[in-house]
Amino acid sequence: MWARACGDDNSGGRATLNLWVFNEPSGSFTDAAKRCSDASGGQYKIVYNKLSNDADQQRQSLVRRLAAKDSSIDIAGMDVVWTAEFAEAKFIKPWPANFAREVSQGTLAGPLKTATYQGRVWAAPANTNTQLLWYRKDLVKNPAETWDGLIKQAEALPKAGTIEIQGAQYEGTTVWFNSLVASAGGSIIRNNEPTPSAAWSRAAGIMRNLGTSKAADPSMSAQKEDQNRQAFESGNAAFQVNYPFIYPSAKEGNPEVFKQIGWKRYPAVDPGKLSRPPIGGINWGVGGYTKHPTQAFAAAAWPAQRGPTSARPRPRAVCPRRCRRSTPTRSSRRTIRSLT
Repeated sequence: MWARACGDDNSGGRATLNLWVFNEPSGSFTDAAKRCSDASGGQYKIVYNKLSNDADQQRQSLVRRLAAKDSSIDIAGMDVVWTAEFAEAKFIKPWPANFAREVSQGTLAGPLKTATYQGRVWAAPANTNTQLLWYRKDLVKNPAETWDGLIKQAEALPKAGTIEIQGAQYEGTTVWFNSLVASAGGSIIRNNEPTPSAAWSRAAGIMRNLGTSKAADPSMSAQKEDQNRQAFESGNAAFQVNYPFIYPSAKEGNPEVFKQIGWKRYPAVDPGKLSRPPIGGINWGVGGYTKHPTQAFAAAAWPAQRGPTSARPRPRAVCPRRCRRSTPTRSSRRTIRSLT
C-alpha cells in the first residue's frame, strides 16, 4: 500500500500528516495510513480525512481549503485531471528530483503523464482504471463494436434493452463527450484554444441518438456512475459503460447477474477505428502549504522496489464502488457548455 519510503525520513519530532481523499468504504485507505505510520518509526502519523464520494464535491472542498492556504492538507488524493490544475495554481508542490525518480521508475506511461505538468512531476499515481463496455452474456452474445450498433442492438432486445451511461449535468457527461470526440479523431481544446470539427457534431449526434432512443434509461439525465451500476446490477439493463468497480459490486450485490457479466473495449464511433476511452485514477499530491513537506513526500512516494517487468501503478488502496475518472480542463467544460 503506501511506500517503503514511509520510514525513510529522519527529521526530528513526530509530525501529523493529514491525508485528504474520498471516503473509501472497504477500509483500504484506513489500513494503509496505519501501516505507513507504523513503518515511519515514529517520524509521523497519517490521519485519514474523508472527502465526499462525489468527485465534484471533492474538488470543491480541496480547492476552497488550498485557495485559503490551508496548511492542514499534507497529502491530497486528486482525480487525475486535477493535477495540472492544482500545479498551475501552486496548490501542490513539485516533487523533488529524488522522489520524482522513484515515482517515475516502472510506472505506466499513461498514469505518469497525468501526474506530470510542464515537464515536472507533481504527483504520484496511486491507481489507474478506464471505462469498459459491460454486457449481459445471457442477453447478448456478440455486442456491437460501435455506439450506433449498440443502440440498435439494445432497441431490438425483448427485455432489459437499455444502455447505462452517465448523463447527469456533471463531469461524467463531459468525460463521455470528450471520449466520443477523441474516438472520432477530434479534440476539444489545444493550446487553450477550442478546436471545433466534425468530430464535435458526430459526438453530440451519438449522445442525442441514444438519449432519444428506446435504449436510453428513463433516468439517464440524472444518472451518474453509481446509478448506472445499480440499474445494471438489478437486471434492468443489457449494457453499461462504466469503470471496473461495478464488477466486484455485482458479485456481492447480485451473484446471478455477476455470472453473466462480459466486457469489451469501450464502444467505437466509427467501424474499424479504435475508441479512445477515458483514463481514470487517483494521484497523490503534496499540499502547497504543508508544514511537513519532507515527511509528506516520503509518505506519498511509491518505492522503486519491483523489477522492470512489473509495471506500476498497482492500487495502493483498492478502488471500491467509487472510482475516479479523467475529465477535460475547465476551459474544455466551458466549450462543451457552449454547445448545449
